[in-house]
Amino acid sequence: MAGSNLNLLNSEALELIAGMDGDKFDKLARSLIKSNRVPTIRSNVLMELIVSHFVEREYAAALCSQLIAIATVRRIQAQEIEDVYDSVVKSMTVNDLSDENEIWYRDRRPVFLDLLRLDSVRLVAKTLHLSTDYTDILIRSNLVTDIRPVFSSTRDTIFGAVVTQSLRLHYLSSDGSRSEKELSLALDADDIEKLISELEKAKLKSKTTAQFLDSKLNGNVLVLGDDKYGFS
Repeated sequence: MAGSNLNLLNSEALELIAGMDGDKFDKLARSLIKSNRVPTIRSNVLMELIVSHFVEREYAAALCSQLIAIATVRRIQAQEIEDVYDSVVKSMTVNDLSDENEIWYRDRRPVFLDLLRLDSVRLVAKTLHLSTDYTDILIRSNLVTDIRPVFSSTRDTIFGAVVTQSLRLHYLSSDGSRSEKELSLALDADDIEKLISELEKAKLKSKTTAQFLDSKLNGNVLVLGDDKYGFS
């Protein structure tokens, strides 16, 4: 989709959604809106709620993902949901979606806005945004072992060697470019042991905190890495 934040949206998913008869969509959507469910921050719970009304999982996944995407764009842009929705619809023909699709979404505007105002849609989008709203985001990491020979003054004899470890962190920076960057840190054996110890402590603290909050918040706890917000 056009626009720096509208790329959260997916043209194929939007086209799939518009493939349903408009009157049928309105009826199913209104049924979903009227259902009195406890709000959730979990995308999988929201997904199952949508499936319970729209039945077909591929269609429900497309609808769920695009509702979350539009709601997330609203948070990022700090705009009214009506303005974001209208921008999405306006950008459709620019992104190879047909005029019929644009008309379908214009006709569905009232019901779509009500879907976007659902507490669970807003909460899942907020959770997704909070889980990625960091200055730098780690993509991957690896440890590289180097062997550095110690040569004689004449460079024709190796008297020994130094074994070193480098921790390489690949991350995305929010400096505006959102390009992948790399940071390399030299570590000795003691550094590695301390790092392993700190990581084990972090895992335990995360588990303990999640268990404590889970009992207080009815399961509405997201531990990053333990839940998936993507839709396949």
